[in-house]
Amino acid sequence: MELVLRKHKILLLSDEGFSSRPDTGYKYSNFLAKSLKYFLREFDVKVLVYLRRQDSFYESWYTQRIQAGTTSSDFHQFWRDFSFQNINYLKVINAYADAFGESNLIVRPYMKDKLKDGNVIHDFLSIVGLNDIHSLDFNVPFANNSISGSALKIMNSVNKARDEGRISESERSRVRSLLQSTNSKREWEHHRYLKPSQRREILEYFEEQNHEICTKWFGFDDNIWRFSNSSQQTPNPDNDRDKLTIEDLAEVNMRILESVNKRVLEKVNPQHKKHLSEFTSPDTLEVNTLAELQMKLLQYFL
Repeated sequence: MELVLRKHKILLLSDEGFSSRPDTGYKYSNFLAKSLKYFLREFDVKVLVYLRRQDSFYESWYTQRIQAGTTSSDFHQFWRDFSFQNINYLKVINAYADAFGESNLIVRPYMKDKLKDGNVIHDFLSIVGLNDIHSLDFNVPFANNSISGSALKIMNSVNKARDEGRISESERSRVRSLLQSTNSKREWEHHRYLKPSQRREILEYFEEQNHEICTKWFGFDDNIWRFSNSSQQTPNPDNDRDKLTIEDLAEVNMRILESVNKRVLEKVNPQHKKHLSEFTSPDTLEVNTLAELQMKLLQYFL
Protein backbone atom coordinates (compact mmCIF):
# COMPACT_ATOMS: atom_id res chain seq x y z
CA MET A 1 0.00 0.00 0.00
CA GLU A 2 2.82 2.45 0.86
CA LEU A 3 4.50 1.76 -2.49
CA VAL A 4 1.25 2.54 -4.29
CA LEU A 5 0.79 5.76 -2.35
CA ARG A 6 4.30 7.01 -3.13
CA LYS A 7 4.36 6.29 -6.86
CA HIS A 8 0.79 6.65 -8.07
CA LYS A 9 -1.88 9.31 -7.90
CA ILE A 10 -4.70 7.03 -9.05
CA LEU A 11 -5.32 3.40 -8.20
CA LEU A 12 -7.90 1.52 -10.27
CA LEU A 13 -9.37 -1.72 -8.93
CA SER A 14 -11.92 -3.71 -10.92
CA ASP A 15 -13.33 -7.13 -10.11
CA GLU A 16 -16.74 -8.76 -10.34
CA GLY A 17 -15.83 -10.48 -7.09
CA PHE A 18 -16.17 -7.21 -5.18
CA SER A 19 -19.93 -7.79 -5.21
CA SER A 20 -19.61 -11.29 -3.71
CA ARG A 21 -21.23 -14.27 -5.45
CA PRO A 22 -24.76 -14.21 -6.85
CA ASP A 23 -25.43 -17.84 -5.91
CA THR A 24 -25.11 -16.78 -2.25
CA GLY A 25 -27.38 -13.77 -2.70
CA TYR A 26 -24.31 -11.50 -2.41
CA LYS A 27 -24.03 -12.69 1.17
CA TYR A 28 -20.56 -11.24 1.72
CA SER A 29 -21.00 -7.87 -0.01
CA ASN A 30 -21.08 -6.01 3.34
CA PHE A 31 -17.86 -7.67 4.47
CA LEU A 32 -16.14 -6.94 1.14
CA ALA A 33 -17.26 -3.30 1.08
CA LYS A 34 -16.06 -2.70 4.66
CA SER A 35 -12.78 -4.49 3.96
CA LEU A 36 -12.11 -2.37 0.87
CA LYS A 37 -13.00 0.74 2.82
CA TYR A 38 -10.39 -0.19 5.44
CA PHE A 39 -7.61 -1.04 2.99
CA LEU A 40 -8.31 2.08 0.90
CA ARG A 41 -8.69 4.40 3.88
CA GLU A 42 -5.85 6.65 2.59
CA PHE A 43 -7.59 7.15 -0.75
CA ASP A 44 -10.41 9.39 -1.92
CA VAL A 45 -12.55 6.56 -3.29
CA LYS A 46 -15.25 6.62 -5.92
CA VAL A 47 -17.17 3.40 -6.52
CA LEU A 48 -18.53 2.74 -10.01
CA VAL A 49 -21.03 -0.11 -10.46
CA TYR A 50 -22.47 -1.41 -13.73
CA LEU A 51 -25.68 -3.44 -13.45
CA ARG A 52 -27.16 -5.74 -16.07
CA ARG A 53 -30.93 -6.29 -16.02
CA GLN A 54 -31.61 -9.37 -13.90
CA ASP A 55 -33.01 -11.59 -16.65
CA SER A 56 -30.03 -10.81 -18.88
CA PHE A 57 -27.66 -11.32 -15.96
CA TYR A 58 -29.20 -14.72 -15.21
CA GLU A 59 -28.55 -15.89 -18.77
CA SER A 60 -25.02 -14.45 -18.70
CA TRP A 61 -24.43 -16.16 -15.35
CA TYR A 62 -25.28 -19.51 -16.93
CA THR A 63 -22.97 -19.03 -19.91
CA GLN A 64 -20.09 -17.88 -17.71
CA ARG A 65 -20.42 -21.01 -15.59
CA ILE A 66 -20.21 -23.11 -18.74
CA GLN A 67 -17.04 -21.32 -19.84
CA ALA A 68 -15.52 -21.58 -16.36
CA GLY A 69 -16.34 -25.28 -16.25
CA THR A 70 -18.39 -25.02 -13.06
CA THR A 71 -21.48 -26.52 -14.67
CA SER A 72 -22.33 -29.13 -17.27
CA SER A 73 -26.08 -28.76 -16.77
CA ASP A 74 -28.53 -27.75 -19.45
CA PHE A 75 -30.44 -24.53 -18.88
CA HIS A 76 -33.55 -26.32 -17.62
CA GLN A 77 -31.50 -27.87 -14.80
CA PHE A 78 -29.75 -24.56 -14.12
CA TRP A 79 -33.16 -22.90 -13.70
CA ARG A 80 -34.08 -25.52 -11.10
CA ASP A 81 -30.74 -25.35 -9.27
CA PHE A 82 -30.08 -21.60 -9.09
CA SER A 83 -32.70 -19.16 -7.89
CA PHE A 84 -32.91 -15.85 -9.73
CA GLN A 85 -34.13 -14.34 -6.46
CA ASN A 86 -30.50 -14.27 -5.30
CA ILE A 87 -29.72 -11.46 -7.77
CA ASN A 88 -30.31 -8.83 -5.10
CA TYR A 89 -28.58 -5.73 -6.50
CA LEU A 90 -29.80 -3.47 -3.71
CA LYS A 91 -27.85 -5.53 -1.19
CA VAL A 92 -24.64 -4.73 -3.06
CA ILE A 93 -25.54 -1.08 -3.67
CA ASN A 94 -26.47 -0.49 -0.03
CA ALA A 95 -23.33 -2.25 1.21
CA TYR A 96 -21.07 0.10 -0.77
CA ALA A 97 -23.21 3.17 -0.07
CA ASP A 98 -22.94 2.47 3.66
CA ALA A 99 -19.18 1.90 3.48
CA PHE A 100 -18.16 4.76 1.16
CA GLY A 101 -21.16 7.11 1.24
CA GLU A 102 -23.93 7.54 -1.32
CA SER A 103 -22.22 10.56 -2.86
CA ASN A 104 -19.21 8.39 -3.73
CA LEU A 105 -21.26 5.70 -5.46
CA ILE A 106 -22.03 5.84 -9.19
CA VAL A 107 -24.44 3.22 -10.56
CA ARG A 108 -24.83 2.75 -14.31
CA PRO A 109 -27.10 0.47 -16.38
CA TYR A 110 -25.22 -2.02 -18.52
CA MET A 111 -27.34 -1.31 -21.60
CA LYS A 112 -25.95 -0.45 -25.00
CA ASP A 113 -28.38 2.40 -25.64
CA LYS A 114 -27.55 3.98 -22.25
CA LEU A 115 -23.76 3.78 -22.50
CA LYS A 116 -21.59 6.47 -24.07
CA ASP A 117 -21.10 5.53 -27.73
CA GLY A 118 -22.83 2.25 -26.88
CA ASN A 119 -19.54 1.08 -25.37
CA VAL A 120 -18.88 0.30 -21.70
CA ILE A 121 -15.17 1.22 -21.99
CA HIS A 122 -15.99 4.63 -23.46
CA ASP A 123 -18.65 5.09 -20.79
CA PHE A 124 -16.23 4.27 -17.99
CA LEU A 125 -13.49 6.53 -19.35
CA SER A 126 -15.89 9.45 -19.70
CA ILE A 127 -16.94 9.05 -16.06
CA VAL A 128 -13.32 9.12 -14.85
CA GLY A 129 -12.65 12.18 -17.02
CA LEU A 130 -10.81 10.66 -20.00
CA ASN A 131 -12.87 12.00 -22.88
CA ASP A 132 -10.07 12.12 -25.47
CA ILE A 133 -9.71 8.39 -26.11
CA HIS A 134 -8.52 8.44 -29.72
CA SER A 135 -4.88 7.94 -28.71
CA LEU A 136 -5.66 4.98 -26.47
CA ASP A 137 -5.01 1.43 -27.65
CA PHE A 138 -7.77 -0.97 -26.63
CA ASN A 139 -6.18 -3.98 -28.33
CA VAL A 140 -4.91 -6.50 -25.83
CA PRO A 141 -3.07 -9.78 -26.53
CA PHE A 142 -5.63 -11.77 -24.53
CA ALA A 143 -9.11 -11.04 -23.33
CA ASN A 144 -11.58 -13.20 -21.49
CA ASN A 145 -13.85 -13.35 -24.52
CA SER A 146 -17.35 -14.75 -24.34
CA ILE A 147 -17.81 -17.50 -26.88
CA SER A 148 -20.55 -18.01 -29.47
CA GLY A 149 -23.75 -19.92 -28.82
CA SER A 150 -22.59 -22.88 -30.89
CA ALA A 151 -19.24 -22.94 -29.10
CA LEU A 152 -21.03 -22.86 -25.73
CA LYS A 153 -22.86 -26.07 -26.61
CA ILE A 154 -19.56 -27.75 -27.43
CA MET A 155 -18.00 -26.37 -24.24
CA ASN A 156 -20.83 -27.78 -22.16
CA SER A 157 -20.34 -31.20 -23.79
CA VAL A 158 -16.64 -30.95 -22.97
CA ASN A 159 -17.52 -30.10 -19.35
CA LYS A 160 -19.63 -33.26 -19.19
CA ALA A 161 -16.77 -35.32 -20.59
CA ARG A 162 -14.49 -33.85 -17.89
CA ASP A 163 -17.08 -34.63 -15.18
CA GLU A 164 -17.29 -38.23 -16.43
CA GLY A 165 -13.51 -38.61 -16.35
CA ARG A 166 -13.11 -38.97 -20.12
CA ILE A 167 -10.85 -35.91 -20.38
CA SER A 168 -8.72 -33.96 -17.90
CA GLU A 169 -9.26 -30.40 -16.66
CA SER A 170 -6.16 -29.25 -18.53
CA GLU A 171 -7.64 -30.64 -21.76
CA ARG A 172 -10.92 -28.86 -21.02
CA SER A 173 -9.00 -25.61 -20.46
CA ARG A 174 -7.20 -25.97 -23.80
CA VAL A 175 -10.53 -26.41 -25.59
CA ARG A 176 -11.84 -23.27 -23.87
CA SER A 177 -8.78 -21.27 -24.96
CA LEU A 178 -9.16 -22.50 -28.53
CA LEU A 179 -12.85 -21.55 -28.64
CA GLN A 180 -12.20 -18.15 -27.08
CA SER A 181 -9.55 -17.35 -29.67
CA THR A 182 -11.52 -18.60 -32.69
CA ASN A 183 -15.23 -18.56 -31.80
CA SER A 184 -15.82 -15.43 -29.75
CA LYS A 185 -19.35 -14.09 -29.50
CA ARG A 186 -20.16 -11.70 -32.31
CA GLU A 187 -21.19 -8.16 -31.44
CA TRP A 188 -24.83 -8.74 -32.44
CA GLU A 189 -25.11 -12.14 -30.79
CA HIS A 190 -27.07 -12.61 -27.56
CA HIS A 191 -27.27 -15.75 -25.47
CA ARG A 192 -30.97 -16.09 -24.69
CA TYR A 193 -32.34 -19.10 -22.89
CA LEU A 194 -35.30 -17.81 -20.89
CA LYS A 195 -38.84 -18.44 -21.99
CA PRO A 196 -41.08 -15.34 -22.03
CA SER A 197 -42.88 -16.63 -18.93
CA GLN A 198 -39.56 -16.98 -17.07
CA ARG A 199 -38.42 -13.52 -18.13
CA ARG A 200 -41.71 -12.07 -16.92
CA GLU A 201 -41.37 -13.92 -13.60
CA ILE A 202 -37.91 -12.47 -12.98
CA LEU A 203 -38.72 -8.88 -13.87
CA GLU A 204 -42.01 -8.85 -12.01
CA TYR A 205 -40.30 -10.24 -8.91
CA PHE A 206 -37.76 -7.38 -9.01
CA GLU A 207 -40.18 -4.66 -10.16
CA GLU A 208 -40.22 -2.73 -6.87
CA GLN A 209 -36.45 -3.04 -6.44
CA ASN A 210 -35.83 -2.00 -10.03
CA HIS A 211 -37.99 1.08 -9.64
CA GLU A 212 -35.69 2.23 -6.84
CA ILE A 213 -32.55 1.37 -8.78
CA CYS A 214 -33.74 3.13 -11.95
CA THR A 215 -35.01 6.30 -10.26
CA LYS A 216 -32.63 6.76 -7.32
CA TRP A 217 -29.41 5.37 -8.74
CA PHE A 218 -29.66 5.53 -12.54
CA GLY A 219 -31.43 8.89 -12.39
CA PHE A 220 -34.37 8.02 -14.66
CA ASP A 221 -37.96 9.10 -14.16
CA ASP A 222 -39.33 5.59 -14.15
CA ASN A 223 -38.44 1.91 -14.05
CA ILE A 224 -36.82 1.24 -17.44
CA TRP A 225 -36.43 -2.44 -16.47
CA ARG A 226 -40.14 -3.16 -16.19
CA PHE A 227 -41.32 -6.21 -18.14
CA SER A 228 -42.95 -5.47 -21.47
CA ASN A 229 -43.63 -7.35 -24.69
CA SER A 230 -40.54 -5.75 -26.22
CA SER A 231 -38.37 -7.18 -23.44
CA GLN A 232 -39.41 -10.78 -24.04
CA GLN A 233 -36.52 -11.54 -26.42
CA THR A 234 -37.95 -14.96 -27.26
CA PRO A 235 -35.23 -17.61 -27.73
CA ASN A 236 -35.13 -20.21 -30.46
CA PRO A 237 -38.27 -22.34 -31.00
CA ASP A 238 -38.86 -24.92 -28.25
CA ASN A 239 -36.13 -23.26 -26.16
CA ASP A 240 -33.57 -25.62 -27.78
CA ARG A 241 -30.50 -23.50 -27.21
CA ASP A 242 -28.82 -26.39 -25.34
CA LYS A 243 -29.07 -28.96 -28.11
CA LEU A 244 -25.82 -29.54 -29.97
CA THR A 245 -26.46 -29.98 -33.70
CA ILE A 246 -24.36 -30.82 -36.73
CA GLU A 247 -24.81 -27.19 -37.79
CA ASP A 248 -23.18 -26.06 -34.54
CA LEU A 249 -20.22 -28.36 -35.11
CA ALA A 250 -19.86 -27.15 -38.70
CA GLU A 251 -19.96 -23.48 -37.67
CA VAL A 252 -17.40 -23.87 -34.90
CA ASN A 253 -15.02 -25.92 -37.04
CA MET A 254 -15.35 -23.46 -39.91
CA ARG A 255 -14.34 -20.55 -37.68
CA ILE A 256 -11.39 -22.54 -36.32
CA LEU A 257 -10.22 -23.29 -39.86
CA GLU A 258 -10.70 -19.67 -40.89
CA SER A 259 -8.56 -18.57 -37.96
CA VAL A 260 -5.83 -21.08 -38.77
CA ASN A 261 -5.80 -20.09 -42.42
CA LYS A 262 -5.68 -16.40 -41.55
CA ARG A 263 -2.67 -16.91 -39.30
CA VAL A 264 -0.93 -18.96 -42.00
CA LEU A 265 -1.57 -16.23 -44.57
CA GLU A 266 -0.11 -13.61 -42.23
CA LYS A 267 3.17 -15.55 -42.23
CA VAL A 268 3.16 -16.56 -45.88
CA ASN A 269 6.24 -15.84 -47.98
CA PRO A 270 5.61 -12.82 -50.27
CA GLN A 271 6.54 -14.82 -53.38
CA HIS A 272 3.67 -17.20 -52.62
CA LYS A 273 1.03 -14.56 -51.84
CA LYS A 274 0.41 -13.89 -55.52
CA HIS A 275 -0.83 -17.45 -55.93
CA LEU A 276 -3.46 -16.86 -53.24
CA SER A 277 -4.57 -13.37 -54.23
CA GLU A 278 -7.58 -14.62 -56.18
CA PHE A 279 -9.15 -16.06 -53.03
CA THR A 280 -11.47 -14.26 -50.64
CA SER A 281 -10.22 -13.03 -47.27
CA PRO A 282 -10.48 -15.81 -44.65
CA ASP A 283 -12.90 -13.68 -42.65
CA THR A 284 -15.57 -14.03 -45.35
CA LEU A 285 -14.86 -17.43 -46.87
CA GLU A 286 -17.61 -19.76 -47.96
CA VAL A 287 -17.20 -23.52 -47.65
CA ASN A 288 -15.99 -24.16 -51.21
CA THR A 289 -13.62 -21.20 -51.21
CA LEU A 290 -12.16 -22.28 -47.90
CA ALA A 291 -11.59 -25.79 -49.25
CA GLU A 292 -9.85 -24.37 -52.33
CA LEU A 293 -7.64 -22.13 -50.23
CA GLN A 294 -6.68 -25.02 -47.99
CA MET A 295 -5.67 -27.03 -51.06
CA LYS A 296 -3.49 -24.12 -52.20
CA LEU A 297 -1.91 -23.89 -48.77
CA LEU A 298 -1.20 -27.62 -48.83
CA GLN A 299 0.25 -27.30 -52.31
CA TYR A 300 2.69 -24.53 -51.40
CA PHE A 301 3.56 -25.14 -47.76
CA LEU A 302 3.26 -28.82 -46.91
